[in-house]
Amino acid sequence: MNDSGSLKIKIAIAQRIIEPTIKVELEEVYRKAEKQIYEMMSVYARSVPYNDHQDLMAMVLLDTMVQFLSNEKFKEEVVPQLEHFNDILDNIE
Repeated sequence: MNDSGSLKIKIAIAQRIIEPTIKVELEEVYRKAEKQIYEMMSVYARSVPYNDHQDLMAMVLLDTMVQFLSNEKFKEEVVPQLEHFNDILDNIE
């Protein structure tokens, strides 16, 4: 760790070691991400044919982006409605 609150860590993804420099407070998030990527790759490795780890990483990336974009659509559609309901409730009180 250096004085700026950053930390260089080692992360293993798809049989490769990467060494990002991250904010100290995000280390746990990076470790969870590493574990989740490993678990998702393991699921795909057991369930679909693949040639190499790059195939598995592509499937994990696609699945992750679909989930992310689905959540973004949810936020775009539902959050404004919830805010509207909150406004209505505020006016009732």
